[in-house]
This record gives sequence, structure tokens and C-alpha cells, in this order.
Amino acid sequence: GSTAYMGTGGDCGQSGCGTLFKYDLPSKTFTTMRELVLADGADPLGKMVRSSSGLLYGTTSAAGANGVGNVFSIDPVSNAYAVVHSFDYHVDGAHASSDLTIKNDVIYGTTRAGGPTADNDGTIFKLELSTNTLTTLYSFTGNGNGATPTFGVVFGASNRLYGGTDQGAPSGGGVLFRFIPNTLAYKTIHDFTPSDGTAPSGRLLYENSALFGVTSGGNGTVFKMIP
Repeated sequence: GSTAYMGTGGDCGQSGCGTLFKYDLPSKTFTTMRELVLADGADPLGKMVRSSSGLLYGTTSAAGANGVGNVFSIDPVSNAYAVVHSFDYHVDGAHASSDLTIKNDVIYGTTRAGGPTADNDGTIFKLELSTNTLTTLYSFTGNGNGATPTFGVVFGASNRLYGGTDQGAPSGGGVLFRFIPNTLAYKTIHDFTPSDGTAPSGRLLYENSALFGVTSGGNGTVFKMIP
């Protein structure tokens, strides 16, 4: 297995734009792989994923070519950094700040705002690494179906993606949703209320056929759901 942890730090480094770092377990050595500058994007907040080529991919939530963040790659051996896609607020979303997930060298993620519809409530996207082509799969509209996704998306059974939002629910507390990439079918599977916590945040996990996560509103909760 791997002997090093690699991660992101937002709003830090000499420029204040964030860093990408590596921590080697055997030597207990911390290394800054890159200190971001405005052109790189700023505030990387989500988890990076590794492609079959060994490159790491992540997102920044601000700055970059259009001022609203981007998708980047970094080589953990050479530290070579590249901007793979620059988000454009009204075209494909903005402020990607959650974890990415990867399957068969296709990356899936969410943006917190923007998108091609007038609602500007965020998106679900995929990035095909074979062509570095980003496609918007779904645009959030509120109206009881969720808005401003707080989680990334995670794969469950039968090639289904799961995620959550902190707004746009009938109760106002956010939703959990299911999305099928092959058919673009979207469905709300839980509406958060004050009795079970509101504003889901942090990281969503899928383990043993169940979803696990936390909410930050309604005094905060830890939840489990079998979708």
C-alpha cells in the first residue's frame, strides 16, 4: 500500500491561495508539493483522487482564469502542476469545494453555485480524463429538489451516485439525492428536517450498502441511511 498521504490546504501558503502537500509515513517528512498562486486557482478544499496514470486530480474553489475555481492535476513524483479545466459560472458551475470520486478514469464532482440554468444553484459534473472534457450532468434548481450541494458524490450499488445539499428542500434543511450517470436520472431520497438535523456537510460515505454523514444544523447529527 501507499506509504504517503497527500492532501490540500485552503487559504494558506505564502500567497494565501492554498497548498498541496505530501506526508511520508516512514520518514515522517512533510513536503509542500505546490504553493498555489491566483492563476493556479485558490482554496483547494476537497479530497484529491488518483488516475490510472498516477496523476492526482483535485479542485480549487476560487480564483483561476474565471475567478471561480478549476480542476487541476499534479504529478506526486515531479510536482508538475496543470490546470485541466477552468469553471465558468454561468456555463458549467462555480466554487467546487467537495470531494471528487473517480471510476474508470472518469471523475465526478459537484459545484456549489452557478451552472447553465437561471437558478445558479450548483451542478453535478463529470470529467473524462481521456480527453479532459468536462460535462455538466445535472443543474440544481431548488424547488424542493435541493440546491448548493455540500458533499461531492459517492458511488453506491448499481453504478448510482449519492450526494447531498444544504438548501433547496421542502423543509429548508437540505436533501440527500441519488443520481444515475448513464440515464441522468435524479431523485431526492431524503428531506432533512430539524428533528434529524439540517445542512448536511463534510464528507458522505457509502459503506455496507448504507450512507453515513453528518449535519451541521439542528444541533448537529450523525446519520445513517440505507438508500
